[in-house]
Amino acid sequence: MSDELANYLDQIICDERWLPIPDWEGLYSVSNRFRVRTEPRKTERANGAQFTTQGCIRRLDERKSGALMCKLRRPGYEQTIHVGRLVDELFGTETPANNGHPPANNGDALANTDDGVACAANNRGW
Repeated sequence: MSDELANYLDQIICDERWLPIPDWEGLYSVSNRFRVRTEPRKTERANGAQFTTQGCIRRLDERKSGALMCKLRRPGYEQTIHVGRLVDELFGTETPANNGHPPANNGDALANTDDGVACAANNRGW
C-alpha cells in the first residue's frame, strides 16, 4: 500500500464519529461515514451459557436508487433502516457542508465524487 493511500485511509478513520442508533442503543451504532456496526456486548444463550459478542461492521444493501439499507435484529424484532436518512438525522447539522442548516431533502442519492468516497455525512448534497 502506498504511503499516500495509507495517509488517506488514516484520515478517513480518524474523522469517523459513531453515535448509537435511536431505539437500538447498546446494540448498534452508525457513523458519519455511513457505516453501521454492532456493539460488543455480553449475551446469554438459551442453555444459560454467557459469551461476548464481538462488535463488527454490518453489511449494507444498496437499492437501485442508491439508498443504503441495513437490517437490525434483536430477539423477537427485526427492522430495516435507511442509513442515509439516519445519518442525516444524527449528523446533519454537525457537518461543515451545510453551515448549520437542517439537512436538505436530497432523496436517497449520494453525491458523486471523483475520488470514489461518496459515503460521508459531509459529502451529501446540501
